[in-house]
Amino acid sequence: MKKVFFDSTKQRAFILWPQKMSVKKYVIRKTREILYTDVFQLKKRLLIMSFVLRYFMMGVEYSIILPTALLYMKTFNAGPFMTGLTIAAYPVAACISLPICGYFYDSTKRVKELLLILNGFEILGNLIYALPFSMLLPLLGRFIAGIGDGFLALTVGELTYLYEEKHRLGVITLLEFGRVLGLIVGPSFNFLIEGKRVQFDTWVLDNNTLPGVIMAIAWLVMEVITIFCVFNLAKQLIDVKMENKDEFDEIEDSVSLLPREKAEQEVPFDGSSDSLFDSPGDTEMSPENPFDDMESELSKSSSNSSLVTPEQDAIEEIGQGVFHEKQREFADYWQSLKEILCVEFLLITTADFMLWFCQTNFEILAPYITEFDYGWTPQLTGMIYVVGGVLVIMVFLLMYFLSAKCSVKDAHLLVVSLGMTQISLLFLIYESTLHELMARQLVFTAIAVCVFISIPLNLVCSRSLLSKLFHPDKMGIVQGLSSAIARITMILGPILGGYIFKGRIIYGTITSVFVFITTIGFIPGIKRIHQREERLRDELRVKRHK
Repeated sequence: MKKVFFDSTKQRAFILWPQKMSVKKYVIRKTREILYTDVFQLKKRLLIMSFVLRYFMMGVEYSIILPTALLYMKTFNAGPFMTGLTIAAYPVAACISLPICGYFYDSTKRVKELLLILNGFEILGNLIYALPFSMLLPLLGRFIAGIGDGFLALTVGELTYLYEEKHRLGVITLLEFGRVLGLIVGPSFNFLIEGKRVQFDTWVLDNNTLPGVIMAIAWLVMEVITIFCVFNLAKQLIDVKMENKDEFDEIEDSVSLLPREKAEQEVPFDGSSDSLFDSPGDTEMSPENPFDDMESELSKSSSNSSLVTPEQDAIEEIGQGVFHEKQREFADYWQSLKEILCVEFLLITTADFMLWFCQTNFEILAPYITEFDYGWTPQLTGMIYVVGGVLVIMVFLLMYFLSAKCSVKDAHLLVVSLGMTQISLLFLIYESTLHELMARQLVFTAIAVCVFISIPLNLVCSRSLLSKLFHPDKMGIVQGLSSAIARITMILGPILGGYIFKGRIIYGTITSVFVFITTIGFIPGIKRIHQREERLRDELRVKRHK
């Protein structure tokens, strides 16, 4: 009989080698012990909790800084150009940071260390933003804080190693839910600091500078949480595979000295199947827990079958990238950009860009239309985002539960998002032709509903879809490039907002045409996208058995 012991210093279980077990089964079962230790599962839950909390912080920062930035810049008598430049500094820095962070994640898999650095940029940037001594300081502060947005390039890369394809949509939905919740909660901080004034020598903390200080403290708390709750789990899995490979080579030599019939015999592991993802002593994971996503019901196959077994297939889906033994050199890594910039990537990124562009412009247009044309108060306009946030959360929850109950195609949901955006643009054109106030407000309500339904579909599906088309060892740069392209829309929005408001019919017509072309181009590409998904699965399965 084999013996199992647990090494508490490395949080891993080891199986002493039984002479009658085949070498392949030993490696599989040893890795399974690692994946299903209670410590590993706890670390995984803490990691996701930390990711959700960081997304929440990003949402809070967006909703607490931007509403006060305009008034803050007016205290310096800054013109429209300088004010727009300050607002755009954050997404500009994010466009630079995202691909770079993606590269470093792919090269090192050290998500914890990278997050600590990015949190540091957020802390420093918000503190500099809160210094009211020059109009250049808020500009510099927003740029430095924007570097911390590179975090988005790390999350999906890490999740790709830890979750099956069919579970990623639900997990990414959970992350984006955190950000939307932050967008709803954030404005409440502005009410709390309203009228507050604290002075330290020449440094005055008031409605304009306190948001920066509050966010610096919040990011400092996030730094502490990162230290204790974030772990390099993908790197741990890769390191385990490398250690197993070394032990595999040593064991193979000793097994080769045994008679062939003994070397090929298999010893059952506590009566359970040989699947890497069957929990020892348990055949079913709790469906109520969103993080217990490992596949739990795998059919057994005969030991003499020469075909790829369902267990081996499940191993590959969960542990994508675990079997990559070497990291790419810098030159080879960037040469792979040609492979990344394929037709499928361009289709998804173009759709994502158009959706972000329309959604960002809606955020700019909403206060212009409601306050200037309808005569609404700022408080009433703010209710659009509160009610819209609730609607977005409802869509997120629906997506999460649907992804857990049935197979949801990301590409199909992305088409739905494009369709809802197309409808909102047509309504925008129609709204501009109406004269009765009540009719215009009803049409605007329909526009808002379409946009808020479209937002969660786009946020989740584009990132989930990309995670299924590329190797995990490239996921950082893939997500970084995609997110950086989307951030361009956050730069264009503030610049074009005033022009769009004055020419809504022209904007609606031109953008509607582009969205229609994007949709027509994307729909035939769905088959090509699904074929690439299948090719990647087959390729990874072949590499698994080499």
